[in-house]
Amino acid sequence: MHSTREKPDQVIVLIENGHSQRTVARRLNMTLAAVRRVCKRHEEIGSFHRRPGTGRKRLDSKTKTAGKQPDPKNPTTGPKLSPAHRQACLNFARDHLKLTLKQWGSVLFFDETKICLYGSDQRKKVYRRPGERFAECCIDERIGYGGGSCMIWGGISLPGLIVYMRKEI
Repeated sequence: MHSTREKPDQVIVLIENGHSQRTVARRLNMTLAAVRRVCKRHEEIGSFHRRPGTGRKRLDSKTKTAGKQPDPKNPTTGPKLSPAHRQACLNFARDHLKLTLKQWGSVLFFDETKICLYGSDQRKKVYRRPGERFAECCIDERIGYGGGSCMIWGGISLPGLIVYMRKEI
């Protein structure tokens, strides 16, 4: 809200001298909301000092954290793996743990992706009342046959060979 202890003093003095909150905010380079909070606090408790908090310690910029924690509201998406799949992945990793650089040189890492040229393949739901089937708000305009898409395959190996193929669908 404010960087110094003098700012709340200045806010109260200027307000008591008849200046508007907006003028005080501009003059002291504060937000209007900050000026309002100082005034409200002064009216309620006769002071502009912070009220006692809940006891939670504030973090300052010098505090080191253990790293950014994952957001619990947005889980990461991925394929559903059965216990058998997980065991197979673990076995694969253990089997290939001690491969030499020469052995890894003959491995090709490969992936593919489909790019839709117009929109996405996901279905959309429209909620409509009876008789609104052809209302403009209930029509999702589309390009014939989905407008086309591209399938791209690519791979890379240790020597740096990149394989690239593209197919129009």
